[in-house]
Parts: sequence; C-alpha cells; structure tokens
Amino acid sequence: MDEVNSNFGRLNMSASEWKPGGTTTALPQQQATRKISQTSVTGSSSSAAIKEFVPGQGWIANVSEQQQSAEEHEYGDGDETFNDNQDYHHDALGADATYDESTVPAGPMPPPPTEPTFRGLHSLGVSDNLWRHYRNLSLESTRQLDPLDPLHHAIPFPYSNAFLLEQEKSREIFGHPSTVFQVTNRQDGHLYSLRRFDTVRSVSPKIAATVLAKWNNVVAPNDGSSSSGPYHPSIVPLSQCFVAQRAVFFVHSYLFGAQSLEHKFSLQQQHTNSHRTNQTLIPEAVLWSIVTQLVSAIRWAHARQLAVRILDWSHVLVTTIPALATESTHASAAAINNDPHHLRVHISGVGILDALEFESRKPVMELQKEDLRRLGRLMLSLCMGTTVTSAITNERESLNSCFAHVDRQYSRDVINLLMNLFAAAPPSIADVSRALVHHSFDQMDATLSALNKTEHALAAEYDSGRALRLLLKLGFVNERPEFGPNNRQWSQSGDCYILTLFRDFVFHQADGAGYPVMDLGHVVTALNKLDVASPEQIVLASRDGQSLMVVTYADVARCLENAFGELTAGAVPTSIVPC
Repeated sequence: MDEVNSNFGRLNMSASEWKPGGTTTALPQQQATRKISQTSVTGSSSSAAIKEFVPGQGWIANVSEQQQSAEEHEYGDGDETFNDNQDYHHDALGADATYDESTVPAGPMPPPPTEPTFRGLHSLGVSDNLWRHYRNLSLESTRQLDPLDPLHHAIPFPYSNAFLLEQEKSREIFGHPSTVFQVTNRQDGHLYSLRRFDTVRSVSPKIAATVLAKWNNVVAPNDGSSSSGPYHPSIVPLSQCFVAQRAVFFVHSYLFGAQSLEHKFSLQQQHTNSHRTNQTLIPEAVLWSIVTQLVSAIRWAHARQLAVRILDWSHVLVTTIPALATESTHASAAAINNDPHHLRVHISGVGILDALEFESRKPVMELQKEDLRRLGRLMLSLCMGTTVTSAITNERESLNSCFAHVDRQYSRDVINLLMNLFAAAPPSIADVSRALVHHSFDQMDATLSALNKTEHALAAEYDSGRALRLLLKLGFVNERPEFGPNNRQWSQSGDCYILTLFRDFVFHQADGAGYPVMDLGHVVTALNKLDVASPEQIVLASRDGQSLMVVTYADVARCLENAFGELTAGAVPTSIVPC
C-alpha cells in the first residue's frame, strides 16, 4: 500500500485536460502563467514548437518541417548541432516558461463534421426493426404441439419438440401423401424440417443411405468453377434420410421465416383457363430475381451430375434478407413482396424423388431436361398467378393462350425465355445462364448491397458482444456472498476487492453533491479499455474515501481473469445443483 500511495503522490493533479481531437484545455489556475512569446523559445521570429500528445509517451515536442529546415540551415546539418538545438529548446520550455498548448500545426484545417462525432445508444446494437425481425424468427423455435397430441408418437428418436407444419394429402408432387414437422434434434439442438411418408414401401434403408450419400458427398466439377461448400445457397441441404416406424423420413435444414412462393404472393390455385381480374401481377424485377436464383441452383446441381427435380412453387421457399429489413420500417408488406432486393429463394425437398423413384433408374440427362421444363412451368405459374401443370403445357392450345397472356403483361425477354424452355428440344442450363447474364448482374448488385448492410449490422453488435462478456464475468465475481463453506469474504479481498472498486468507478459515478452521473460514454470507454487491457492509469477509491489505488486497466483485466478463473475452477456441475 505504501508503494501505491507513493505512486499516487506522483500524479500531476494540475495537468491540462486532454480532449478528443488532439487539443488540450488548460485549467483556470494555469492559464495566467502559460503564455510565452515565440521569440523567447527560439531566440528569433521563427514559429514555436508544437507539443503533441502521444498515447504511452505523454506530451512531446513536435517540430514542423518548415521550422526544422530553417534550424538546420541556421545551425548546420550535423546531428550534434541539431541535438544541441533540441536541448536548448527543451530548456526554454522549463518551469519558468509558459506556452499555449492549444496551438495547432500550421496548414489548412479540416472542415468541421456535418454530423455529431459522438455515438448514441442506438449505435451500440442493431436497429429496433432488425431486432424485431430476428425476434420473430426466434419465436418459431418455441412452437410445439400440445403435449397430449398423438402426433408426438410419429416423431422418431433423436427428434423432439415437434410442431406440425403441413399435412400434404395431395399425390401430385411426390406421388404419396406426407406430413411435415418442425423438430429439434436432441444431439445438436438445431431445428430441422422432417417429412414423413407412411405409404411408401419401395424405399429400403440401403436406398435411403445411397440417396443421402449422393447429395452429401458432392464432388466439385473439374471445369475451373469454384465450389461454395457441399450445398448451393439456394438449395436446402438434406440432413438425413432413413427408414423407421414402417415409414420413410427425410430431414432437411429448417429455414426460419420461410414461405412458399405460392403463399408469399397470395396466389390461389386454379385452372389456367380461369382469367384473373383486378389481381396484382408479380413485378418483372421480382420475377427475374426469382428465376436468376433458381437457374443458379440448377446450374450448380447439373454441374455435379445431379438433378433438382423439385421446382414446384409450393415447394420453392422464399425468405426475407435480414440486413434489408432495417429499411422496411415504414414499408408495407406488399411493398416488401414487390422488392426484389428482399427475396432469397431456396429449393426444398431435394433427394425425395430420388429415393421414391429409385427403382425407375432414369438417366441423369433426361432428369436434367425435365428440370428445365419444371422451371418453365414454375415461371409460367408466377406469370399467370395459378398452378400450371404438365397436362396444361402438353396442350398446344392452352400453352399458346398462356403465352399470349404473358406477352401482354411482361417484356419480350420473358416470353422468349418461356418459349425456349417449352421447346421440343429444351436448351441446356448453360444456354439459359447466358440468356440471363444481364439479370444476373442485377442480382449480384442486390446481393452485394445486402452483404454491406449485413456487415454494418454485425459491426453494431461487435461492441455489445464484448461488453456483455465482461459484464457477465463481473456479475459472477462482484458482491458474491460466499465462496465455499469457509470463505465468506472472498469478493472483498485480493483481486476481487479491486474489481469491486472498478465496478463503482464505472457504474457508480457521482458529482460533488452525491447525485448520480449517468455517463454512457464513460461506461463504454471504460469497458473497451478493460477489454484491450489498456496501460492507462486510473484512480480507484473506496466508498468511504479512505483508500485510493492507482491501477491500470491491464491490472484490472488481470484481476478479472484470475478471479473468474478461480471461481470457475471451484464451481460445481450444474447437473447436481438442486432446483
């Protein structure tokens, strides 16, 4: 303690106050004695030296280039002569010298900022709109069936916490009725989409394992194209495929907030010959965004000798880009639906038809051609606002009627692509990709814009995450009533006592009259300096004012790590703590 008190006595309590921006403000009692003429410093009419604040070094003399060149010309170019001049200059700024520390280097001044340079509370985290977006998505993980619902028995181990998403009784897509659940995997804690088929008997465990390996052990093509991982971003990964409870199960990754294209745009299924009246068309920009993302996914699958096979608009999912949700505070749902920058398209259900139709053994080239025909039907369904089936497109008269309707509502590029997709010899996916090159650049611009906004939102959470980690550690240590049966003063001794004083220094500031000082900037600055273990010194005082300590943020960080490590080492497992 004597050494601490001696260090505290060496602090210059009359030092000038340094403020952000590089200037200093002299205290009132100093201003009368800190004026000096420039001639008393250099002995001539040359400009005075500037004192600059350097972190870790304090105030040092900084001689401008013009002054240095003038002194070299007057005293010579030798190092010894120049050092003598610096010694003389230092002596001139001794105890009897006064100077104005607010002097700034000569030259053009930067323009004043147009916006405040301080940070507000809202900048320490994501915006309220983005927070609500993620909160609504997280609420999906809490949905469950009623505990007495018999559907719980339909969920095999290790999945639990089921919630019914869909009971698809139609046989049009897969040929068999199915039930879809939102489930939680007990092994990793993640959410998945589980589809159960009860009427399928042709899928054996060996077939299920073969299909799963086919989609999970994807080999990148040797054509110089880059591989972005085992799955394309627009394809929902297949996680498991197995046989249990005399049923076939397909487990895919779960997409929070996803809706089918059919549900997203509120389009009702009806026959093609039923004309729409006063129904809003899907904007062409949205149409091209959807088609471009689908073509990119098909191109990825075809390059790896796979076929997507699921391109029905009831199984193509669409999500909202989270980063752009911050700009939708005053936007209506219809406006968001019509903005192509907000949409991400995902193909769900891959691998299901490969397993259900495994015995048919269709050639891959034939399946890939069928993918392009399904893409045409999906695109035509979006343009027509109704489900366009293969039976309708096989009739030339019905197909021409659809083309005539599209030609009246959309540009010539749309009808040309549709006619090529429904040609007798459909083009390859490479030909379709070349036809969409201009629209691909628009989609890339939207993706880069979303990426920039995502990085901006992540940067806003950076400080919050670090501060939370420090606050959690401090919360475990500060004011802990006991540490074991024989140590009831642990939090008020050793390193823990310094942490208690630091807690008061950060959060319990008060003015001379004892009123609280709510300075958010002080709290954030102190926590940031603690996080980086800054060597800056601070004075910690006890609540009775009888004890003073001069420590650095690095000392406090060391005390925090030691105390938290000691606490962690002595903790008991949570599984044996009585409730």
